[in-house]
Amino acid sequence: MRPRCRAQARIVPILLDKLPQNKYSFETMVLPLDLLESFQGNVYEMTCAAMKRSIQINLAGDDELDANKGKIVSTALKQILTEKVRYKHPDA
Repeated sequence: MRPRCRAQARIVPILLDKLPQNKYSFETMVLPLDLLESFQGNVYEMTCAAMKRSIQINLAGDDELDANKGKIVSTALKQILTEKVRYKHPDA
């Protein structure tokens, strides 16, 4: 059967045994999953705060970006969850 478009013809299967082993480990994860799971506040507000913090980090940079491998959103979420950066609702 002939592929419908050229993009489909260029797909190359990735052999899982050829990938580097231990590329990702839980010790190097940027996002604190335990804090994310135990978060008891308003998830919508926390998400909005993380989005705004991500924009701030993207524009101004942050010292933690190098340690977090340049992952802006993960850095923002970590700062919100660990309360390094605090947020409040503008109407409050």
